Amino acid sequence: ARINGDESPDSKKPKKKFWKLLKRSNLLQKKIELDSFQEKLQKMEEKHMTEYYYHRLTPISIDDCFIKTSVVDEVPHINNHLIIMGRDLSNLYDLIRPLRAKYLGLIRYIVILYPNDIPSDIWNKIAVFQNILVVKGSSVEEGDIIRAGIFRAQNVVILADANAHERAVQLDSAT
Repeated sequence: ARINGDESPDSKKPKKKFWKLLKRSNLLQKKIELDSFQEKLQKMEEKHMTEYYYHRLTPISIDDCFIKTSVVDEVPHINNHLIIMGRDLSNLYDLIRPLRAKYLGLIRYIVILYPNDIPSDIWNKIAVFQNILVVKGSSVEEGDIIRAGIFRAQNVVILADANAHERAVQLDSAT
């Protein structure tokens, strides 16, 4: 209500609240717009991982997954696991991720048999997945394959060396 053409103090309060709310919502909108495209993609990826895959909220250290003696000795209940071996681990994340899909139900152990230390960039990608074990050894040594639990494994995946073809071509051209 107006008194002598002026607004009453009571009528200004709702307008101030309205403008504060509008200003606050505008600031929130600007903050959302300031998020970079990569941040939005990262958030979408995290939501997707949480919704569809079994994974850890914080990555695990490789030392906590490293098998010093044998898989059967250190994880006695292991059975029907998957052994992954090979010389090139560059696509390991792409192999493991679908094996951790929630629609599969039960999570099987995955044992990685690798002759060297797993490169940190590869480990950082797969360290978010559960039930991953690492055995340092060669895929051509019978003792190392036994340490990886071959007699209790359900499947074995042998990864091809991505550079094998290039080396073969180089050897052919050298002769």
